[in-house]
Amino acid sequence: GQGRLVLTAEAIKRLEAYGWPGNITELMSAVERAAVATSDSDNQLAEEVFWSAAQGKDRYRINLLTTFPLLRRFLRSSVWPDAINFNFTAYVFPVVVGLLLWGPQDRDHNALLNFFWAWWWPLIFIVYLGLGRVWCAICPFMIYGELVQKWRLATGATLRKWPRESIEVWGPAFLFTLFAAILVWEEVWDLPHTAALSGWLLILITVGAMVCSAFFERRLWCRYLCPIGGMNGMFAKLSMTELRARQGVCSGECSTYHCYKGGCAEPPEGLESPGCPIYSHPAQLVDNRNCVNCMECLKACPHNSVQFRLRPPGIELWTTHKPLVSELALLYMLLGAVYLHNLPGLCVQLGLPANTFEGVSWEHIAVSVLVMAVPGALIWAADALLVRSPLGVGVAQGVGSWLAARLQPLAKLAAAATAPRPPRQPRPVLAGAPAGPPCQSTLFLG
Repeated sequence: GQGRLVLTAEAIKRLEAYGWPGNITELMSAVERAAVATSDSDNQLAEEVFWSAAQGKDRYRINLLTTFPLLRRFLRSSVWPDAINFNFTAYVFPVVVGLLLWGPQDRDHNALLNFFWAWWWPLIFIVYLGLGRVWCAICPFMIYGELVQKWRLATGATLRKWPRESIEVWGPAFLFTLFAAILVWEEVWDLPHTAALSGWLLILITVGAMVCSAFFERRLWCRYLCPIGGMNGMFAKLSMTELRARQGVCSGECSTYHCYKGGCAEPPEGLESPGCPIYSHPAQLVDNRNCVNCMECLKACPHNSVQFRLRPPGIELWTTHKPLVSELALLYMLLGAVYLHNLPGLCVQLGLPANTFEGVSWEHIAVSVLVMAVPGALIWAADALLVRSPLGVGVAQGVGSWLAARLQPLAKLAAAATAPRPPRQPRPVLAGAPAGPPCQSTLFLG
């Protein structure tokens, strides 16, 4: 038989992460099943045999860090993302901006302008599906923000804490307004075909990151104010990967929370870390919106609690998703931007010349704002009228009653067709009548 069985470290973490709604009885049952599932020659109970001890939110996930140890080594190394950011991107980005400002101004002769508008934008949407908000980990804008922070701290300055209550209120409005202004600027001034203006767009976003970083700690700009970051956070929910921590392990074994607030190295494997740059604890994440995949939590965690997992794409949209007004507004604006980018074709459909709105003019600006606003306004009006108003409730009830009345005869026919037939009664035999010959056939015709 089996000798004394020992739980592996990963198995202990699996048991700690589970809630055990059945208390000690469920725990005993899980251990007994695991012992039966383990071969006689093995005296260790591995994580895999405790398959029943999985939270609903942890099911249908594969921890890629366990499956691919080299990936874990890479993400915990100094290469990701610091070496990429400060040894490569920090030097390449100024060259890119310079070539946009002083190089050829049309897409036929400026490869960087063509790459930015024809390749980078589509690629970033494809990246959402695989790696969520990973662009924010290597984004060039915040690299210079962090350089400003290092300079400020070196001069003895003290960076301010985040004004969370106020920025939760006006931050989304700022992000929305800035994004809308960029889209109008792109349309009216034809940024996709003007290299210098595209360069100034990159400079504008970088300056915003640098100004915020000069006064506030960590990445206030990335979490609340950056228009690209806001879009990244929204579409990151579609990703097939996620970074999470096991809540039971964090609450049962950790007392320092260096992954969140930063701290020195902690054995057995925690590295020195400044903490999460956007103040997100991996154990409290319910979606990918506020995770930039910088892996600071993975590096800081001494308990191997952090996981980078493969999951069904967009699963949080139908499980834990809670829509935010700011996200809906941004989504409706992006829907309007689709029509704005096809403004000449829209003019043709309306019976106007394709070049009705061209060049820099107040009319072009006003029409651009209107085109972006109309789709979202129509959706909001339809929702308010047909779903949330008493009129909408009355219309829905009336349509439901009408359908019920029309479908009631069909329901009766279906019920009659599927109802079980009563058992056939035997025919009475008259007294004194001779009995007939026994029936030889098994087929009954009646």
